[in-house]
Amino acid sequence: MGEATYYCKLKFKDEEQASINYPKIKEYFAEGMEASDFWQENRGKDEEQFWLEFEKNFPLIYRYVKEFHPNADCNNGLSGALDFGDEIEDLTLNENEVWYFAYVWHFADWEPLLDFICNMVGAEYSWLSDEYAELFDLL
Repeated sequence: MGEATYYCKLKFKDEEQASINYPKIKEYFAEGMEASDFWQENRGKDEEQFWLEFEKNFPLIYRYVKEFHPNADCNNGLSGALDFGDEIEDLTLNENEVWYFAYVWHFADWEPLLDFICNMVGAEYSWLSDEYAELFDLL
């Protein structure tokens, strides 16, 4: 399975807004990481039971999934949707921006993942995958 490093910046109007919202963003990514692990450990199990446990244990991520992936099943339907990465330490606050990078499945789609949290906290974002970046262009 191919993987790539994804990068994102969530930009706020000022440092104060970034500082206020940083803990919420961190909570979202941490819960997403746990939800991803739960999904991997419970793929293909009873659909109804899966979603009951998922909603109970990961309420914020459940809301994200139901909003952006409403027809996803608990087997392959969440592929690309729960690629939050593994290291919450890679989430950092830099002045009026929150930066994050993670090594994830190379077909992950961070658009809905970031739309959800940025709508909640009032940030703008940009993201890219190193799979589509040519670092020599920066020289």
